Amino acid sequence: MKTVNISQLKSFELLKDLDEARLLELSQSLRPVLYRSGDLIFQEGGPAASLYLILQGQIVYGKYSGRRKRRRILKILGPGDTFGEEALFAPEVCPCPGFARALSDAEVLFWERASFWKTVESHPFLLKYFIAWLTRQVKVFECKLVELAYESLEQNLLRLLFVLMQRFGVATEKGVRLEIDLSRQDLADLLGAHLDTVIHELSRLRDRGLLVYERHKIVIKDPQTLEEQAQPATTCLSEKLF
Repeated sequence: MKTVNISQLKSFELLKDLDEARLLELSQSLRPVLYRSGDLIFQEGGPAASLYLILQGQIVYGKYSGRRKRRRILKILGPGDTFGEEALFAPEVCPCPGFARALSDAEVLFWERASFWKTVESHPFLLKYFIAWLTRQVKVFECKLVELAYESLEQNLLRLLFVLMQRFGVATEKGVRLEIDLSRQDLADLLGAHLDTVIHELSRLRDRGLLVYERHKIVIKDPQTLEEQAQPATTCLSEKLF
């Protein structure tokens, strides 16, 4: 089995203050798992696992709703993020509240529930970081709920593109390319909108010279204008979460 590098564990806010001896001990109980792009990590309603820590790649987390089982992507996570927290506080046998899928080739660490609580018992300050992370997500979801209810789709799309640019953008000669494999359907699922409507809004932004497509990736041609039009600043923008 591949060993876990201690320096990699230090990149997680949750673990950064653990000493090397404890990190070394912890690394023995973390299981690295590799996923290919598109692989399902867990399914909504399936058996809940435990905590996952992302080393490389991007993961989408979401839910299905209604009789038509419409998909909604709730967040996109990358290196240094965690997911699956619900299983830590749920009964031993419980269903997953959502699904997680690899958006790109990804490497994650699987942290079994019993091992997590054993670590917390000996280092209770870890709960401080964990609660801060959960609180951050609650703040963002509250903000997103209000934005989706009262802002136009165009404004929400601008804000989404701005956050994607901040988190996954790479500067090029043509602008800032979003190094993330998001389809138009994925954008629609992030915004809770119909695919045709999102395609129309993207075309309008392209006609205005704000973005172009390059090898199936979005390139923001005018990052400054995008930032200006994504304002006013909100929790969603400042926290760079979805």
